Amino acid sequence: MKDDAYGTVRDMREQASSFDVARIVRELSSMIGARARKAYQPHYEQVVIRLNPKGSPSSDLVIVSGRRLYLSQRDRPMPSQPSQFAMVLRKHLNNSRLIEVEQLGFDRIVSMTFEHGSGKLKLIIELFRDGNVLLLDEQGIIIQPLTHAKYASRSLKRGVKYIPPPAAVDPREINRVKLDKLLDESDDDLIRTLAARGNLGRIYGSAICASADLEENLKAKDLNYEQREILDA
Repeated sequence: MKDDAYGTVRDMREQASSFDVARIVRELSSMIGARARKAYQPHYEQVVIRLNPKGSPSSDLVIVSGRRLYLSQRDRPMPSQPSQFAMVLRKHLNNSRLIEVEQLGFDRIVSMTFEHGSGKLKLIIELFRDGNVLLLDEQGIIIQPLTHAKYASRSLKRGVKYIPPPAAVDPREINRVKLDKLLDESDDDLIRTLAARGNLGRIYGSAICASADLEENLKAKDLNYEQREILDA
């Protein structure tokens, strides 16, 4: 099975880009020190964890699997009976303290570290393809995934070590040599190449095409020297 973190162009319009994830991580860092309270699963693809910062109102960490991640203080109806996944989160995270929020590489993956009396736990939130939410122990072993999945390079199931997908391209580090390689090895059009292979996302990829005055549907590998110069400017 193919482990493709890029998804489809239609999906990318709906999903967070790596730049969006970087922004989300900065916002979530304001919650460091907060205590995790109850966890809920209002919908099969939605997980909510209530965070209680000292001296501030509680906020809900809302995770829409594979799509987005945000903080909310809006009252929302919650199931009277927690799901199995919510029960696992409650058992392990209740009253733990959030001590770190980071983006893995420049991928659409958020790692949140919680600390309690018996050690540390990580909550991994994957925001690509169908997405996933995974609770890991201090050794990186999966305690429980929201969804069990198996790919070519990794398996996401209880009791195995969490392995992230192959590292995504960091567009902030693309120089002219890397740009030429990216274009030459692509069989897709320009927007697909920039958005997916270049890890820019649809919105930023379109903005770059517009700024360079290049049609999005141009074959990426067919761009000439002058067009590549403009793209690299």
